[in-house]
Amino acid sequence: MTVVTVVLNDETNIRSTIESVLGQDWSNIEYIIIDGGSTDTTLSIIDEYRTKIHRIISERDDGIYPAMNKGIELATGEYIHFMNSGDSFYDNGVISRIFGRAHQSVDIIYGDTQFWYPDGKTRIVKAHPPDEIWKPFFNHQAAFFRASLLKSNGFDPKYRPASDFHFVMKSSSEGAELSYLPIVVNTYLIGGDIFHQEFKAVLLYWETTQMFAGTWEMKWYYLRKILWIGFITKMIKPILPDELFFRLQRLFRRFFPES
Repeated sequence: MTVVTVVLNDETNIRSTIESVLGQDWSNIEYIIIDGGSTDTTLSIIDEYRTKIHRIISERDDGIYPAMNKGIELATGEYIHFMNSGDSFYDNGVISRIFGRAHQSVDIIYGDTQFWYPDGKTRIVKAHPPDEIWKPFFNHQAAFFRASLLKSNGFDPKYRPASDFHFVMKSSSEGAELSYLPIVVNTYLIGGDIFHQEFKAVLLYWETTQMFAGTWEMKWYYLRKILWIGFITKMIKPILPDELFFRLQRLFRRFFPES
């Protein structure tokens, strides 16, 4: 098992991410950190754990997905997991609960995510089952990918910020086997790439589903999604403080979880 952390100038959160990985009770973990050339104290913090990290690479790159691809090239484990800076495992027993089971033929194993908002509130987001993977699917920090699958394809940066969704849909269309486990895998800190590019992401989700598995159900689902996300990102989000926006978003999704 290889865990890869991608980071750039995140001195606030990198320590908690590292300790979350190192605190797992599964003993056979290769840990790789890909730093994009941080200029704050991120590298100093990473260096405190150097003896427990198998590889540390620090150099400029072209963004999160090229950095993740770099981690894929270096990984030697049978499965690869991405726990990027700011996020963490839900508890210390996540990997052992997942890999204590048999998954010999499964290419992608995934579970649920706890979303953590800047105001300290949280909510558990259930992932969709494999036959509904075309819906905004699962948080990639909640997934474990067979290394051979990632090494043969990797993430296509031109689909950023939805390159992980594109990879999963493409892999599924080519016969990759997916397994959903009802386990909360990770805590995801709201505010990353997807939050700031949510409308672009949903347009890419739409494009990707039409590329690999387009149906009328998918078209109708994404038409509603595009209209809603477009409205909230272009009309609502710019005029509200983040704290109020998140509060309204959580309230709305209690009643409309698919939104």
